[in-house]
Amino acid sequence: GVLKNVLSDDDILKKTGYLFVLAATEEGWSNFLRKNHPIGRYFVPILKIYPLLKENTLRIVDETLKGTGVIFTHEVCEAVYEYTEGHPFQMQILCSYLYENQMKGIVGRDQLDSALSQTLDELSPIILDPFYSSASEQEKTILQAVSVSFKTYAFDEILQTLKSAKLRITKGPLSTMLSRLTEKGILVKTERGKYRIVNRLFNEFIARK
Repeated sequence: GVLKNVLSDDDILKKTGYLFVLAATEEGWSNFLRKNHPIGRYFVPILKIYPLLKENTLRIVDETLKGTGVIFTHEVCEAVYEYTEGHPFQMQILCSYLYENQMKGIVGRDQLDSALSQTLDELSPIILDPFYSSASEQEKTILQAVSVSFKTYAFDEILQTLKSAKLRITKGPLSTMLSRLTEKGILVKTERGKYRIVNRLFNEFIARK
């Protein structure tokens, strides 16, 4: 109620000069509109932010660090993109923890491991856990099996991995579950009969379960 009153009062807006920005996923925005439709009209136009290209990700990291006295090693800069794939929100959280963990102005492999754990802890309740929970128990079993390494798995390789773990899932049910996981956006079908977990950060989250 307070936000609605403030946003609809021209006198308050002109005198304070406050800028209200609401960031959300498309699904989160749709849920917000359903619950707070009258307020939604104040947040226009809508600006969609897409994942950044690798070169832009590295450039932003480099420019942000200028003048701070802190340096990210080449390995860390590469890892920022590998784990976030240029997702602005995830990149901001990971880089913030990397910066906080710096040792004498240097951020290297040791700091990356700590920052990654902190990033997963922060993202788990708001993004990763809900995403993971959309999978059934059998589907989670498949995810656990393919999270051992972040790579593309062929169908037969997934089947063999499950058998090695003494999990009895035959070809028919496995094909159905892989299709469902792809529809949910948890797996990516890179080509016919080949799958991988959607991104490395989510893969790391599952592997640590």
